[in-house]
Amino acid sequence: MLEEKYIRFIRGRVEERYDMDRFDDSVKALECFYRLDQTIINFEQRLKTMADTPEYDRIYYLQNFNIIEIFMKALYNITHNPAYEISAEEITSADSVSYQELLKTTYQKTPGIAVSSENPYDHLNDGYKKEYLMTYRFRNVFTHQSNPIDPLTDKPVTQKRIEEVIADALVCYLDLAYEYRNALFEKEKELQRSTYLNRKAYCEKIIRDYETWTQDFTYVDIAWNTKDSVQNDVSVEEILTSSVSNIKLIGEAGTGKTTALKRIEYIQACRLKEHPGGKIPVFIALNDVKPGKKILSNKVAEELEITLKQANELISHNEIIFLLDGYNEILDTPLKRSLAGEIDAMALQNRKLKIILSDRNIAKNTIPVLTKAKNYMISPLSLEKKLDFMEKNCDDAEITELIRKDAAENPETYRPMKTPLALMHFIEAVRKERTIPLNPTEVYLKLLFEREQDLKKDPNMEYLPYYLQALAVSGRDQLSREAALEIIAAINRLKGFTHPDSLSCLNLALDMGILQPEDNERVSFSSLTYQMYFMESCHDERLKQVVHEYFA
Repeated sequence: MLEEKYIRFIRGRVEERYDMDRFDDSVKALECFYRLDQTIINFEQRLKTMADTPEYDRIYYLQNFNIIEIFMKALYNITHNPAYEISAEEITSADSVSYQELLKTTYQKTPGIAVSSENPYDHLNDGYKKEYLMTYRFRNVFTHQSNPIDPLTDKPVTQKRIEEVIADALVCYLDLAYEYRNALFEKEKELQRSTYLNRKAYCEKIIRDYETWTQDFTYVDIAWNTKDSVQNDVSVEEILTSSVSNIKLIGEAGTGKTTALKRIEYIQACRLKEHPGGKIPVFIALNDVKPGKKILSNKVAEELEITLKQANELISHNEIIFLLDGYNEILDTPLKRSLAGEIDAMALQNRKLKIILSDRNIAKNTIPVLTKAKNYMISPLSLEKKLDFMEKNCDDAEITELIRKDAAENPETYRPMKTPLALMHFIEAVRKERTIPLNPTEVYLKLLFEREQDLKKDPNMEYLPYYLQALAVSGRDQLSREAALEIIAAINRLKGFTHPDSLSCLNLALDMGILQPEDNERVSFSSLTYQMYFMESCHDERLKQVVHEYFA
């Protein structure tokens, strides 16, 4: 903060030529500039020196005070550059092009005249303010002449002229600072926010964790695409850098949604580590959140180890990239409804806030979220892409060759393996047995069910095999949703099940990719091998009878 006597010094010299209604705001903007700038910090001292020096001696200090260009370049650097810490030498030698915008905005016209060598009064009608032209005109006089001559009178510079030039320079400083006051205040707040978190340490932890997480896995950038889109496949890096703020990654179990979000977190952490002014990635596993108010803000505060107030400030200024994983895994309906409302409200209030959410959502979701988000689904994998993925994730050349040979002879075996998870399970099965499994579908489905029960903790998994067996033994290629739900309800009565909800179980089978929607009214097994597996694994005669009676 400037001392009051120096503010009085400024006021006394500009009150006859400046809009005093905005004087206080201009001084506050100048003070903010002083706090922000580290390259010409002596400027404040120069002002004090001018104020404390007797009038007849001010000519000797004016050459170090009346340097409007350096002030303008430093101001431009602060208000226009994300990382604005530049040395005084760099600012002094900066090309004038860098601050033309300041001149254009403040003085209504970009300079195209040699104001240091021409009579400034000849250009007052060109849109320039007299104060700017006069201080620029006298720059060389005070900088280079030991006994300066007034260029307008060809006589020694008078004390009056010195005081006029000081006043003109002060008006310029006030004009420029006032014009960019909001940018200065915002930059100061931005710097304050940058101290909330040790970004380098945070990013290094993400990078270490990711490298540990992928030490037994080679990341392959499975392409994503919008539904029915004709555009090229999209990588996770393109999703991250997309101008679209709200994005949903949609896919069945094992598609690679979590892997994609983890990869996005890693990419952004690498960038943020190199350029601390970037946005902060925050990965949140939604099946871990707890009920309460401001669920996401509290989670950001927890992940970044900062206060809730600081978290809210970062969010409100769009400095966070939300990576929300597993919306479908929230099994508590009131919690899911509350969280959906919070996500939607946050996206509405901060339209530039980047939110990337993963969800199965193959079945119709009972609690929608981010309904206007851009949806991406995994692009279909060709056999060659599947083999490429398995080769990169198998360090055993013998196993790789075995799989390639089998794929050439039995390509149909690999058609049901639509997801990275299915491919990984297949690799493990081949590695364990040192041969191609007789029934790869059985291997995959058993591991898939174990994963859903152990990791996703969905209670419906205990009952799902009975329902799928019932749908399979019906022998129908397709079933109406109504018929499928009625069969599930009949099995509940037969088995005495009271917990599972028929619709939830049907949606779970769809989300896992075992069933697929044919349209809004019908469903079918997504693979004939899936249907045959559940049909052959059904040994409950009473269950078969219930299904046959339903279709009788």
